[in-house]
Amino acid sequence: MTRSHASLSVLLAALLISLGACLPESSSRREEPVVLIADPEPEPDPEPEPDPDPEPEPGEPARLRLATWNIAFLDLPGASDVSSRDESDYELLGMYAERLDADVVVVQEVAGVNSVHMVFPRPEWSVECEDRRSSQNVCVARRVASGWSVELEPDYVDLAVGNPRLRRGLDFVVSRPGYEPIRVLGVHMKSGCFTGDRAESCRTFFEQIVELEQWIDARATEEVPFAVLGDFNRVMTADDEAWLDLDDAQPARADLTRSIPQGRTTPCWPRRYTEFIDHIVLDVGAAGWLAASDQQPYDETDHDTWELRLSDHCPVWADLDVPTAAR
Repeated sequence: MTRSHASLSVLLAALLISLGACLPESSSRREEPVVLIADPEPEPDPEPEPDPDPEPEPGEPARLRLATWNIAFLDLPGASDVSSRDESDYELLGMYAERLDADVVVVQEVAGVNSVHMVFPRPEWSVECEDRRSSQNVCVARRVASGWSVELEPDYVDLAVGNPRLRRGLDFVVSRPGYEPIRVLGVHMKSGCFTGDRAESCRTFFEQIVELEQWIDARATEEVPFAVLGDFNRVMTADDEAWLDLDDAQPARADLTRSIPQGRTTPCWPRRYTEFIDHIVLDVGAAGWLAASDQQPYDETDHDTWELRLSDHCPVWADLDVPTAAR
């Protein structure tokens, strides 16, 4: 081969190699799949904290609305064996909770924290419950924007008188910086001993009254303002035996006041009931703060239709003008 032919062969070979680098690979080779990576979904915006209530003027009392509400067999949708509430019923209960406009609400007959939030929703409300696994607990709901805080004490187990099926006392302190604190016991007493002492349930009920008096006397000895509120399951008239046991002024601060005076008839389901069995009871100190108190009835009037969709109980509330703390 001449030098010119050899040179031409080298050039042709180099040209073919160069073109081969630009040609597609053999179709027999599997191409790598193309993976499209979608943009990640944006994190949902956190729900805004509710706007706090205006602070009281310096030196002025701070208004605290305490309430109690037995929300019959309140549970998550479809979870209750007794009440078959639907979405509209929970919405209606929530409307009544808004109308109540309370700062701190003791609720009875509820399955737990998540059940309470069906009526008192997050993030506007925080909820704590007694430390007991039951479909009938005592809990407390606090309106976050109210400026008031709730600090739990240990459950008052003695109120259950050794029966795990009975409710404990939910013991807590309501406070606000710069103002007097108030000790609170939320209760749901044994049902069935509404008057007198001869019904089958009365033995247990009066055992609970002994324990409740112990709690009251301990707080009275400490000389701290206190309230006991909840479903007493008792018509506590001025001459009622259970009331006289509690309201004995021994010690002196155990001179008690019902926020709604004895003798008034209840506006809750008036075609069915006449007497209060849900009460807010105040010691001498807290009674001096009492500005107003009432019961909030429902717009609905047919008890038989609504007792398990709303409740057979209506909320009771009390407004307290809490003074600034002594320095």
